Amino acid sequence: METDVKNFGELHSYSPLQLAYLGDAYYELLVRSTLLIRSRASMQELNSQAVRAVRASSQAGAVLHLKDRFSEEEWGYVRWGRNAKSKSVARHASLRDYRYATGFECLMGVLYVQGNTERAKEIVSAVFDYLESDRAE
Repeated sequence: METDVKNFGELHSYSPLQLAYLGDAYYELLVRSTLLIRSRASMQELNSQAVRAVRASSQAGAVLHLKDRFSEEEWGYVRWGRNAKSKSVARHASLRDYRYATGFECLMGVLYVQGNTERAKEIVSAVFDYLESDRAE
């Protein structure tokens, strides 16, 4: 999925929550695409795997596990999103997980706006490796 970066304008003209909003949708699309490429499971199983990958606790665990694989700039975007003040509250996650998930989604939004799809795919692949390991939940 390529983006026309010039249509977005300056990256920092968006708030971290706006980037997280975009990143949430982009991440979910990448998750679903990855699941279809990796498996021909039933729709019920695909949906179950997608839900597991996109929930806040999984995103938070993955982003903390992958922290050393992020560049300083990428981790800066995670922190920027994590520290954003949101009026919404976590319904099914701890505040800590919710904030790290927001930071992760902010990074995904940044990668989308930058048109850096290869890096986004690398991160999603690493998230799946984490989720499939013994380290996740």
